Formats: sequence, structure tokens, C-alpha cells
Amino acid sequence: MVLADLAAHCRMYQAPQEDLTDVQRNFRDGQKATFARIIQTLAIPPEEVAALQQAARLETLPDLPNEED
Repeated sequence: MVLADLAAHCRMYQAPQEDLTDVQRNFRDGQKATFARIIQTLAIPPEEVAALQQAARLETLPDLPNEED
């Protein structure tokens, strides 16, 4: 869960926004590079990386209103 949270925080699996300044873009690229280095160092198997990617994406989904309400 910690890695999924970190991936979501770093926006690892999100497309970059178009309206960022160069400084903001470079900062986010640095976050992604750091996260990728952590994953590489841990030598996580591909199936676990896929599960991490899915968990990180779920954490970044907006809270949608429940249709039952």
C-alpha cells in the first residue's frame, strides 16, 4: 500500500498536464524518476508492478457520487 500511495502521489501513471511551467514539469519528472528508481532497486516482479499500477490508479480516481443517494 505504501508504494501504491507513493505512485499516486508522484502521479506515476498519469499523463502530464499541458498547463505546467517548465519548473513544475521538471519537478514531476523528478518525482517519477525517483519512484521508478525505487521500483528498480526493489526488483519487484512484473505481476506485482502491474498490481501496484492498478492500485495507484484506483487511488487517483475522483470520488464520484453514489447513484443510490
